[in-house]
Amino acid sequence: MKNKIFKISLFSFATVLMLLLIFLMLWKNNIFVLKAVRIYNNHFVTKEEILKKAGFDYSENIFKIDIGKIERQILEHPMIEKVKVSRFYPSILKIRVKEYDVIAGVAGSKIAAVTYNYHLVYNYNPEVLYDLPVITGIHFNKDSSGVRIPLNPELMEKAVKVLRVIKNKDPFLFNEISELNFSQDKGMLFYLKKNNIAVMFGEEHLSRKLNYFSTILNILIEKNSLNSVLALDIRYEAQVVVKRK
Repeated sequence: MKNKIFKISLFSFATVLMLLLIFLMLWKNNIFVLKAVRIYNNHFVTKEEILKKAGFDYSENIFKIDIGKIERQILEHPMIEKVKVSRFYPSILKIRVKEYDVIAGVAGSKIAAVTYNYHLVYNYNPEVLYDLPVITGIHFNKDSSGVRIPLNPELMEKAVKVLRVIKNKDPFLFNEISELNFSQDKGMLFYLKKNNIAVMFGEEHLSRKLNYFSTILNILIEKNSLNSVLALDIRYEAQVVVKRK
């Protein structure tokens, strides 16, 4: 029994020693020097932008690379919400990113992008806002560091909530909206891409009002009557008022 244990121990030691020698040989021959970086799940943020933020040193051993530091540097990109960097031996790093989900643009002196969770992005690829509605009527100011911030963030958040409800209940209608606006005279309203039709809807009972509006909109589309419509008013309970040209 003791002899068997000794043989197993000796075999285990020899195996570990052999693996260590192989590892040292590979290390000496620069097998573990970073040779490639693979990036996953980026859509609007380019590979070049991510690599620039990461600041990789391709002469560095993969074991010595500070993964946490690289993740923090990549997260400095305004469009990246989450990032995970991992080693893939012997010489590759993998970067998985999650970009912010943008729901609309917010008009000011410049158009900012706003995400589902109200995060404002000022530097972005213009394609981010392609075919998305723009929120207007929000005024901006600059803080002490020069960053633009909304003077009335509660209105911006309300607009985002409205757009989220519309997108969840009626994706077709969401895709037809070109602008959501706050008007002192008419309250909250949006404009359709078709003929820039104004739709006044107020701020209460949004879900029910959208049901009425979707029904009327589909009827108008089926009858090819949208060209004669100037505005639609759904501020009132259980009815839609159609204003003709």
